[in-house]
Amino acid sequence: QEEDEEIDVVTLAENDKRRTHNVLERQRRNELKLSFFALRDQIPEVANNEKAPKVVILKKATEYVLSIQSDEHRLIAEKEQLRRRREQLKHKLEQLRNSCAELSFSLPASINSSGCTTVCLGHSHMSAESKAEVLYFYPSVWALHSLQIMYNCIFGA
Repeated sequence: QEEDEEIDVVTLAENDKRRTHNVLERQRRNELKLSFFALRDQIPEVANNEKAPKVVILKKATEYVLSIQSDEHRLIAEKEQLRRRREQLKHKLEQLRNSCAELSFSLPASINSSGCTTVCLGHSHMSAESKAEVLYFYPSVWALHSLQIMYNCIFGA
């Protein structure tokens, strides 16, 4: 009878161990299922498909990640291109400012007293006729004025 009791104790221990294992396995599967649902909901192509198979979710997730990476590379390249273009424009603007400063010394006294820089072109003390004359007869001033306007629009200066 003692042997029977030992066997029963061993059997009970094995049953407890099996039950614990089953509970843990059920929890693991449930966690995996919830993770697939969370992943599915982040993938636009399968987000509304509650019956999407796991393999489809994984394939679409891979495609989506590759697409996002491609977009990121494209945007980084575009950002770099825009940065280089901004630097070129800033350099060109500086050249034109220097060119205009040199040009101001050679302007006739009537125009020179009003100034030739784009900043002065914006002042109210200069008549529209004088502005037009400066812009028409001195293309460098006109170019600088145009670039200043573009620069202000782009950089909000």
